[in-house]
Amino acid sequence: MKDLGICPVICDYYSDAPAKKMGCPAYDISTMNLEKLIHVAKFHHIDGVLSAFSDRNLVMAYEIGKALDLPQLFEIDKIELFTDKKRMKEFFLKAQLPLIKYCILRHGFESDHLNNMKFPMVVKPVDAYGSKGIFVCENVEQIRIHFQDVISESLKYQDWIIVEELYPADEISINAWVKHGRLYLTCVYDVIGNYKSDIQLNIMKKKNYHMEGCRYGKEELLRMRYLR
Repeated sequence: MKDLGICPVICDYYSDAPAKKMGCPAYDISTMNLEKLIHVAKFHHIDGVLSAFSDRNLVMAYEIGKALDLPQLFEIDKIELFTDKKRMKEFFLKAQLPLIKYCILRHGFESDHLNNMKFPMVVKPVDAYGSKGIFVCENVEQIRIHFQDVISESLKYQDWIIVEELYPADEISINAWVKHGRLYLTCVYDVIGNYKSDIQLNIMKKKNYHMEGCRYGKEELLRMRYLR
């Protein structure tokens, strides 16, 4: 990147983040620590903010750009479609996209609100991030037991949770840039979940910064038409 006249400033709470090996200024700062991020950005007189895709990181990138009056890649209402699962699912339904059966429950909900759904179910906060506050439940009583644990991870919804039917399947994350309608793959990693009943869902990300070793390699992704 230096050959292009670009000097990135890296912020990540992982001290061994691969980008920190480029010899550029780097800080062990969480991407959730907005005050420190803005301080670093001002210190280095940055010209732009980029974030690897993560729903909450998009918010932080937006807020840093706003604080420094920099050009934005996103509008805040569009970001909220990623971070607010209630709005996101409503958007998907309006666009007639297929969805796993779900409902939104409030404190003191009636059991018959779940009559059209099948256990096991996954309960999660409406607007948390990083797989926090997610539980797999086998019955209504387990949902009630974990209700407070779920909403404690929510940023603004203190009375609602989302309940979905569990859909066991392989999960992978794909990072890419899109330019003029063409996708350029940058990273693939496996997402490994612990689906035992009545426990917090343990999410681990096996980081394959190159595609070797991932359950879904280049040929598989091409077959599924994720790449062109």
